This record gives sequence, structure tokens and C-alpha cells, in this order.
Amino acid sequence: MAHHTPHSYKKRLLEAEHIVLEAGQRWTEMRSYVLEAIIKHAKPLTAYQIIDILSEKLGRDVKPASVYRSLDALASLGLIVRIESMTAYAACQHPHENHHHIFLVCRECGIADELVDEVAAHSLSSAATHLGFSIEKQVMELQGYCKSCHP
Repeated sequence: MAHHTPHSYKKRLLEAEHIVLEAGQRWTEMRSYVLEAIIKHAKPLTAYQIIDILSEKLGRDVKPASVYRSLDALASLGLIVRIESMTAYAACQHPHENHHHIFLVCRECGIADELVDEVAAHSLSSAATHLGFSIEKQVMELQGYCKSCHP
């Protein structure tokens, strides 16, 4: 994942706010804090890592329920994606585009880069449809080693 400058993460937060409001939902302070924490970190974060980050930032105990509500809302709008194998969340690199998520997850350092390959995603969707399977959500994870950690 790319390192984010203050300008780039603020721009992404403004884009996210626009997406949330366009969907008829509320852009809350907690949603903003949760998304900012995820965007600013190179690696996917678990809910409890986010709670720790926000508790330190805000100088008070942040309740898990409020973070989980924000994670659910942000994920439902495609702003973040849950990486199942890590039980962690990453920011979607293309939240304004309707696409399937493919993550390259490094087993060594934990970085998860998003790969956009609609041909591969469509191929899998077609194969599933051919078998009578109805896909609700498609998140693929390819595990291996990034170029920095390659053995």
C-alpha cells in the first residue's frame, strides 16, 4: 500500500464523505476517525488495533461497538474491505468504482496491496454462475511475499 501524504489522505476522506452522503447516510466523526486510521497505515488493521489508535488519538477509551458500527457502515459502502484471513480492514483504493477486490497479502510483513483485475473477477463470476452459484460479494486474497520480503 502506498504511503499517504496529509493531502492525499485528506482528499480520500473528502471523497469518502461525498460517497457516504450520496448514499443517504451520515458522515460521523467516528466514521471519519476509523477511515483515517485505516488509510494512514500501510498494513490492514484489526478492529482492536483501530480502537487502540483512536483511544490514544482521542485521549479516552473508544468503545468497540462504535468502531464496529463504523467498520460495518464503511464496508457496506465499499470504502474499506475486510481481509478475512487477517481479520483486518484495508482501505479500498478505488472506492468510486464498482469492482471486485483482489488483495496480494504478504505472509512476512502483512502488507496487503489491492490489485484490480476485472477479467479474472469476471471469469470467476462466470464460472460460479455456470454452476448455479449466486455471488453476493467477491474478495480474493492471494498470499505470498512482497518484493521486499521475497525469500
